Amino acid sequence: MSKVLVVNPPRFHGIPVIREDRCENADRDCVQTPTSLVYITGILRSLGHTVRLLDANGYNMPKPAVLWQIHKFKPDWVVLRSTVSTFEEDTKVADYAKMEGAKSILLNWNLHGVSEEDVLKKCPSLTRYLGLYHYEYVIPQIIDGEEHPKPKFTEDIPDPPWGDLPNFDPYFMRTKWLKPWVVVRGSKGCGWRCAFCVDQSQRLYKRSPELIGDELEYLVNRGVKYISFFDDTWESDENWSMNIIKQIEDRQLKFRWYINSRSDMIVRRGLAFFKRARKAGLDGSSFGIEFGTDEMLKRVKKDTTVAINTEATQILHKAGIKSYASLMMGYLGETKEQMMETANWVRRVKPTAFQINPVYPIFGTTLWAEAESMGLIDKSKLDWKGLACVPTGLMDWKFTEYSPQELYKIRRQMYRKIYFSSWALYNLLKWSWRNPELTLGYGISMLGRMRNGFTFSH
Repeated sequence: MSKVLVVNPPRFHGIPVIREDRCENADRDCVQTPTSLVYITGILRSLGHTVRLLDANGYNMPKPAVLWQIHKFKPDWVVLRSTVSTFEEDTKVADYAKMEGAKSILLNWNLHGVSEEDVLKKCPSLTRYLGLYHYEYVIPQIIDGEEHPKPKFTEDIPDPPWGDLPNFDPYFMRTKWLKPWVVVRGSKGCGWRCAFCVDQSQRLYKRSPELIGDELEYLVNRGVKYISFFDDTWESDENWSMNIIKQIEDRQLKFRWYINSRSDMIVRRGLAFFKRARKAGLDGSSFGIEFGTDEMLKRVKKDTTVAINTEATQILHKAGIKSYASLMMGYLGETKEQMMETANWVRRVKPTAFQINPVYPIFGTTLWAEAESMGLIDKSKLDWKGLACVPTGLMDWKFTEYSPQELYKIRRQMYRKIYFSSWALYNLLKWSWRNPELTLGYGISMLGRMRNGFTFSH
């Protein structure tokens, strides 16, 4: 058996980083638990390995402290995650590990279309690179010496060792008033085919509702007040999601929880479903609205419409559930007028909160294939650091008639158009009586985005 150090690397120039599958980016507005690394730690430990989990990002540990932990623990292997925009900083952990005689495995899902050879050339200190969707059981195979490990689908995971995190105080969502906050994963996979998405057409695998109930109960007993499900589409299987609601009801767990949804699934499940979920503590749902025009929704194969998006938002609001709309701009051929229609949709429908991010190409997606065939991107010349879902100022592609600098200006215009509209007053009056701390926190977050120029921020 091996000694394994599982590491979430330090922050990026002081900015917290999310390193979780489809969400791999630096983000000023939250500090997220290293959920996948917690699960990996549990799997490795269940197989007999000696494992230590180190969340340098969450506890804001400087690089020398990480080096000292590697030196003190003397692992045989180091497992770490990264993002494309923080790759060079993150992989310094592998440099430290190599100096101490340890091998390293890097996880980076948004680079999954890049060959392992190319990644190892960029960081020779790495031993292996995994750009797999189902990586959890591949890691132990590599550690055990398998040259050609095979993915094992993760329908269940041993008890996640959340106790390896000494406390949950550092973790917050959007505002420091929303803590302690923990992210869990009940299922993995998405059967839809959105052209831009790294998770497109992935078979759905679901964990046992009873085990999820155990996990939730443990976290609540440790004082966690807010829990987000990282599942791509939490309510896609109605029986499974209803069983999780029942677990929360039967155990009488009191906490606020959040999910990721699809607008067509929200409409299909209906108001009664979400009223019951709300009674069990569901406080908010994030869902990909993407665009404010049917033309763009059709172009990206979203399989929704503006009318469906509007109805889904209204269902959530009628159930007393906050709506968090994810939107994008700058897709292939999109005009400024279409971008502004997205801002107009937010002003008109008034979701509780929103984020608008420039489209970026991910290796292996339909968008990447289309853009490459049109000569709009050159993989050999592309700067990885620009491949982030929040603006970093390093976009190396042009999908519209506008330059990256012009797109940033349009994005700022979209935000200001919404911020200085009835949207802000409506949500202030609607939600402040129930969550005054959240309302104040969002206000501070809004001011921070404008002050920082919307870089490294949703």
